[in-house]
Amino acid sequence: MKTKHLFEKLKEAKAEGERREKEKLSRIMNSEPLRLSFKLSFHDETRSSELEQILTDTEAPYFKRIRSASWVELKLLFHLAAPAVIVYLLNNVVSMSTQIFCGHLGNLELAAVSLGNTGIQMFAYGLMVIPLLPPPPPLSHIYMDDCDH
Repeated sequence: MKTKHLFEKLKEAKAEGERREKEKLSRIMNSEPLRLSFKLSFHDETRSSELEQILTDTEAPYFKRIRSASWVELKLLFHLAAPAVIVYLLNNVVSMSTQIFCGHLGNLELAAVSLGNTGIQMFAYGLMVIPLLPPPPPLSHIYMDDCDH
């Protein structure tokens, strides 16, 4: 009798836990940032249909279609690339203002800050480029040739 009661309590606890998980997931899925991200990621469906309509319109001249399609694509690209461009420009403004302020301290300080900024920027660009580089060749054949002697 007790085990039956215990199993019922376990089932109830499991059902309660599942209900809480569903509520939590529902709150997350209906949160404002997530809805905004869905809105931003799926907003180009109208532009996609607009682009398809432009490209399939055989009545319009070829170059007019290409120009219109390019304009639609550029608007989409601008929405994607504008934040990265703004961050890049602001990064350069901060670097330049740092060098201007340190230039008032003296030549040695200006040279140190200039080298530091350049070093940090090259390190950051290097981190961005590393995933694009091909992997290095395996060196196992070199070590294996040395072991044969």
